[in-house]
Amino acid sequence: MKKLSILLIVFMVSVSLFAGNDEPAFSKESRIIDASFGFSSLSTPFAVGYEHAVTENLGINVSALFLSWGYDLGYLGDLNQTLVMPQANLNYHFKMKSSKWDIFAGAGAGLSIYSSDWSGEPRSGGLFVTGVVGVRFY
Repeated sequence: MKKLSILLIVFMVSVSLFAGNDEPAFSKESRIIDASFGFSSLSTPFAVGYEHAVTENLGINVSALFLSWGYDLGYLGDLNQTLVMPQANLNYHFKMKSSKWDIFAGAGAGLSIYSSDWSGEPRSGGLFVTGVVGVRFY
């Protein structure tokens, strides 16, 4: 998993170095595909998303987060668990003096889907409401 994290960092830095232009960071023509990862005590969460501009300042974002972890339970075997969280957000992008910065905030809703290979443990999940604040540098 550590190699995957390093590979993702190298990929994202490489893409950001070659993606620069003189257009505003977010505009009505924006179509943004992104990938991200985070830090957790369980494992490394990974997410992919797509944002489509609706107006000069509003964008609709759909994304999915994936997190998988496991435990060695000795003579009982292994326990593997997975969490998948698809969601949709409406984001407002603030206009900045510098066209390289994209600062945004939004709200949305999603579905959490949990599964485990432990016998007798049911699959579960639920709806959630979320808020987001983000910054992109082009």
